[in-house]
Amino acid sequence: MAFEEPQPTPPQYASPLMAFEGLSMLALILQFAAGGVSVYYGVPNALASFGIFAIISIEPLYALFFLAWFGLAIVAWIQLFFGYRMYKKHPSALKGATLINVIAVALYVIDIITTIVILGPVFLIFFPTTLLFFSINLVTVILLQVGSVKEVFAPEEHQTVYGTEYGSSQNW
Repeated sequence: MAFEEPQPTPPQYASPLMAFEGLSMLALILQFAAGGVSVYYGVPNALASFGIFAIISIEPLYALFFLAWFGLAIVAWIQLFFGYRMYKKHPSALKGATLINVIAVALYVIDIITTIVILGPVFLIFFPTTLLFFSINLVTVILLQVGSVKEVFAPEEHQTVYGTEYGSSQNW
């Protein structure tokens, strides 16, 4: 009878948040921050945009500006949803969070470009919140691509004692 070595068990923590460390904790915090600020600023802007869009006939550039904010209001809730799924370490959370943050970055780029064209670049200097939110989403996308973060949020069937073969069919 072969003698098997016991597999090490992960440590039990008082709080599930203590299982996250370093960059994975930063990625989780930024995921919630990106969704939170988009809800806080995106929803009122979307409602105001929808009201203005419904009341007056506007140029296509203004319509694009308003639709970008309206899209951000929807994306914000999805970002919070994927933040919760990342916290619970759901298998599809990493891919979904990356995708929705890339969409948010694209919507912020549309918003920044239309703001510069409509109001001029001075507007971004006096109201830098859009640039800040764009940066939060961009940093979140970059962090979600870091190997150690992927290792933490990888599906359980891909994790091993030695790390992860995230996306690999090879098991150790």
